[in-house]
Amino acid sequence: VSSAEDAELLAALGYEQRFDRKVSLWANFALGFVYLSPLVGIVSLFALGLSTAGGPSVFWIAIVGAGQFLVALVFGEVVSQFPLAGGLYQWVRRLWNGRYAWFNAWTY
Repeated sequence: VSSAEDAELLAALGYEQRFDRKVSLWANFALGFVYLSPLVGIVSLFALGLSTAGGPSVFWIAIVGAGQFLVALVFGEVVSQFPLAGGLYQWVRRLWNGRYAWFNAWTY
């Protein structure tokens, strides 16, 4: 199916084919909050779990790890909407110069 046929089908269904590659400030904040909240919870509840349930409480880390994996999949989907090979390198090269860009990409 060609792109033109897809656009015609969407128009027939009442949709406009468009793809906006932008992230609003609110969406950026929400992604950061989703990313950090589970990590803060893990650190703060780890000592409580060990003191109340003992050693077996370590196994809930697998459940949290699975949840974090789902968060990583969400981030992977978001990043796939902004394809740019060497994204950090490109931004630093434009903002400063090639030497800093290389060092930043190497460090990252």
